[in-house]
Amino acid sequence: MAALDLTTATATAWNPNIGGGVYSLAVNGSNIYVGGNFTTVNGATTRNRLAALDLTTATATAWNPNMNNTGVYSLAVNGSNLYAGGNFTTANGATTRNYLAALDLTTATATAWNPNMNGTVYAMAISGSILHAGGTFTAVNGSTTRTNLAALDLATGVATAWNPTTNNGVYSMAISGGVLYAGGSFSTVNGGTTRNRLAALDLTTGTATAWNPNISAQVNSIAINGSNLYAGGFFTTVNGATTRNRLAALDLTTGTATSWDPNIGGLVYSIAIIGSTLYAGGTFTTVNGATTRNRLAALDLTSGLATAWNPNMNSTVLALAHSGTSLFAGGSFTTIGATSRNYLAALDLTTGSTTAWDPNIDSTVYALAVSGSNLYTGGEFTTVNGGTTTRNYLAALDLTTGIATAWNPNMNTRVYAIAIDGSNLYAGGMFTTVNGGTTRNRLAALDLTTGTATAWDPNIGSTVNALVRNGSTIYVGGQFTTVNGATTRNYLAAIDLTTGTATAWNPSMNNNVSALAINGGNLYAGGSFTTVNGGTSRNRLAALNLATATATAWDPDINNPVSALAIDGGNLYAGGNFTTVNGSTPRNRLAALDLTTGIATTWDPNMNSNVNALVASGNSVYAGGTFTTVNGRLCYAYSVIRKTTAIPRPY
Repeated sequence: MAALDLTTATATAWNPNIGGGVYSLAVNGSNIYVGGNFTTVNGATTRNRLAALDLTTATATAWNPNMNNTGVYSLAVNGSNLYAGGNFTTANGATTRNYLAALDLTTATATAWNPNMNGTVYAMAISGSILHAGGTFTAVNGSTTRTNLAALDLATGVATAWNPTTNNGVYSMAISGGVLYAGGSFSTVNGGTTRNRLAALDLTTGTATAWNPNISAQVNSIAINGSNLYAGGFFTTVNGATTRNRLAALDLTTGTATSWDPNIGGLVYSIAIIGSTLYAGGTFTTVNGATTRNRLAALDLTSGLATAWNPNMNSTVLALAHSGTSLFAGGSFTTIGATSRNYLAALDLTTGSTTAWDPNIDSTVYALAVSGSNLYTGGEFTTVNGGTTTRNYLAALDLTTGIATAWNPNMNTRVYAIAIDGSNLYAGGMFTTVNGGTTRNRLAALDLTTGTATAWDPNIGSTVNALVRNGSTIYVGGQFTTVNGATTRNYLAAIDLTTGTATAWNPSMNNNVSALAINGGNLYAGGSFTTVNGGTSRNRLAALNLATATATAWDPDINNPVSALAIDGGNLYAGGNFTTVNGSTPRNRLAALDLTTGIATTWDPNMNSNVNALVASGNSVYAGGTFTTVNGRLCYAYSVIRKTTAIPRPY
């Protein structure tokens, strides 16, 4: 196992010295979790098949779940747990956990969650309150028949009614737009429908959609980017007869291979997409027919040619905020062009170039808010200012110097959303404690002077993704179904800013809420939901009356999740991974919707991948995400787009 420099492709000094194969990785906070068939790390430290390594030192932490058997093949972090799938049958040395377990991220102890599979788990994907598992099993919960695919409740471990059934193993999964894409060695799904090695399954019914790329051999890894699904594996043809050696780009609408063809000279086991580049790992020694790339290559998503590994932004931008002449961008990047900027940067609004402001954060930034002379920053980081200052998941940074102030609320895990009101900062995310030990489940009010949690405690039952304040109320969107410990509020709630109690306002969404904005008498909510008010159809975006919680007639009908919202003038700007609005009007990932009618304006920036963050100011819209082009022009992960022409502003 090695850490490779994304600019030079050389190995860094980080070296965990693992005594066996590594099959799966998951990053969380300051650790990387490693699964495989090893029994030692750091040369001599015993860690059986699963370990947590410090991202700075490569040293194993004390976290030690001690799995038996020969391998951990898949990992996923959700809430306070790490979910591990493989061919183990015990965790913690003696606790029975057959092939799938939930391990506490603090103690490494197996939780009570126990789906009891009867065969190996190779792949996982989490959507809302459900964990989807793929592998070579035939039963879950001891006796419930589920062949190679199952949907498991994250609270109980019990299988839902979702049951697509494949005739052979599932090794990879990805979820997009209400569909689960499964890759493996199977040739049928749903008990007899032909789908060779790759299928699209409805997340509600489990039925295969018409999408059918017909792959000739095993699919090991899949990733979705923009309008394409990228598949890597052992295959040499797709669509029955089209030559694609081990790696292909398939249209998400038709299943047909695009012209993108990197022609890999050996097996592909893993793929990952960052910006405009696809990274592929496997056993190959050539790409593009003859270009030497031993076991790991970076391929241009437009041409399919091996690149020199030098993008403009080197990874995703997730959050934006502006103050004066600067735009602050947060995400998982560590450079912009050739300038080192770890996860947070200030960009000049006139030139688009980085300013000298550099807080040098050690991990991803998800939320930003400006108050007074400080930028409040939330994410999954644990240090700022180049590692010299500990700030766990939330920090106040001086807007002039970038230096962390003494304000230090010390959260125990990620912060996804921030809202400021008067003398308090409201933080939402995955955390369960603040100030080093005070219980605050997923939402807290922190004094802007001291960083100490106030008595306000709404006790949210799962992750908070979005916050917006209005008068004496804060509106909260996320993955939860309860607030105040036991009050039912599905994915969206209004919390009194004085008492912390949920008001009677209850829109009852049927799935996650990821973005919120207020205009006039309405709250606009974006996410992955398809109904509001317990049954009224509203696909991914709705306007809810602030007095009654009832959906207004405004209905833009978005075909895929909405991740970001911004209101300016008479328009609502919506970003996400959608491709149509108003039922059939093409709008790729970013659209301007009339606040009166819900109809898309003619403004059409045509992004080639997801938009995750938006700010509308002056005559421009600032967008951050995973896109690499705007109206066909190169714009890596961040762009300033004119409101009048929808053309990216040149830097």
